[in-house]
Amino acid sequence: MRSGCDKAHHHAVDVKGQRRKGRPGWAPPPAHFSTLSLIGVSLSILNTWNSATEAIYTSLPAGGNTVMLFGTFVGGAGALLIAMSLGEVCHVLPFSGGQYHWTYILAPRRVRRPLSHLVGWLGTAGWVTLTASAPYFASTLTLNIIPAFHPTFEQQPYHLFLMYLAFTVYGTLINIFGVRIFDAMNRLSMWSSDASAITIFVTLLACAGSQHRLQPASFVFGWHINQTGWPDGVAWILGLLQTQYALAGVDGAAHLINEIEDAHINCPKAMVYSCVLGALHAFVVLVAVAATMTDPLAVIDAGPAAILTAFIQGVGNAAGGTALCVLALSTFLFNTPALMTACSRMVQSLAVDGQLPMASYLGRTHPKLEVPVWSIVFTTAWMAALGLLIFGSDDALSAILSSSVILLQTSYIPTIALVLMQRPVLHSLSLYGKTRYNLGPWAGRIINAGALAYIAVISTFLCFPTSLPVTDAASFNYTIAVVAGVLVLTAINWYAYARTNGRVPEEVRAKLGDDFE
Repeated sequence: MRSGCDKAHHHAVDVKGQRRKGRPGWAPPPAHFSTLSLIGVSLSILNTWNSATEAIYTSLPAGGNTVMLFGTFVGGAGALLIAMSLGEVCHVLPFSGGQYHWTYILAPRRVRRPLSHLVGWLGTAGWVTLTASAPYFASTLTLNIIPAFHPTFEQQPYHLFLMYLAFTVYGTLINIFGVRIFDAMNRLSMWSSDASAITIFVTLLACAGSQHRLQPASFVFGWHINQTGWPDGVAWILGLLQTQYALAGVDGAAHLINEIEDAHINCPKAMVYSCVLGALHAFVVLVAVAATMTDPLAVIDAGPAAILTAFIQGVGNAAGGTALCVLALSTFLFNTPALMTACSRMVQSLAVDGQLPMASYLGRTHPKLEVPVWSIVFTTAWMAALGLLIFGSDDALSAILSSSVILLQTSYIPTIALVLMQRPVLHSLSLYGKTRYNLGPWAGRIINAGALAYIAVISTFLCFPTSLPVTDAASFNYTIAVVAGVLVLTAINWYAYARTNGRVPEEVRAKLGDDFE
């Protein structure tokens, strides 16, 4: 390992030069993001306040306002521990494969190939399912608005599928042909997210206040209800799905490191700042929702239309509530393309190293468009395939989309655990010499251990049924079945393809030399 450290310091001299000249077998794409736009794309990936409001129908029955609001702090703190842990690694080892590359570098030689393959597949599956959730929730919210003005409207599965497909194709076109506007678009997304959250906060409080309908603080911060059948403590943890889904994908910026200058500084900033800002945005909006709900039980009963119902109650009329929903919908214009960007880069990283079939196509960067077109198409195809489940089982589709949290979080475990066990080794591998972002020997261990504990607890409880008793197939939680299916596919790919076709990650070889064979 010592020779590897020396090699790393040798390459520290010309890492930025590699961006311009490349090395045999690995050619980084042009820079597409400024620091501000990278924070913007990270915020768009999380889309925290909108995701949190979309999911209030899962948190309110599990603890009322207490879990909806204070769960945001708990979930935000847990996500911040993860972001800080991964951000430190990204600062030392900026690689576009993120946890996939980090695991390969840090793991013992005898297990680095199969373990990094597992991490790469878990992470990629997590990104695909997380990306698919954006157009699904956007489509659901869009169609839920219609009955507010046309009570006789009956939603059909094909309505939802076509709307889902429209959002998906939009994200695809932006990713393939919109690279020139990436920077401006993601700068705009950051300001748009801030402005939308503030607008909703002010509008709800102003409308309810002018009509003397504001709830007392005892209700806003203390109203509790448990409709799950679980004990209060278990139910409260289950309610954290709202926040954890809203903060899933904190590693997004890491997969864009080859498309920004000074990535070892800017990517960790984006990971941590977006997590903090996202949690604050979510808390501000949710406080306004809690303070202006007049009939919380009706909000719960509305299911996926819960946030529309809450907005209508807060503003006092359907038109105003719908306007706020349209404002929330506008965030998906940034969220869907941002998720597809990160997902396609993760796919490309695996393909370049022979971890996926059709690697010669999926690993390419189009010379004129400057994006991995086939990886984007691959992501789109999987999203479309998942969308077909709209015509079948809603339970299966919901399980697949919610499994994104567990798949992504478990893909972080090896990296964080390896760092926890060998922190001095991590910083000796720095591509840029002396590190500026170092959590320290003791604080670092506490943060790493806290992140692992949080992942273990949340991932375990998210496999529980959301309510008791489990009386039929509809009340079962299929998330564990989805995760098991991903593990089976990963094993099949390893033994049938990657074990013989996989190779030393090209980016690792280019940046760290041949010491990681």
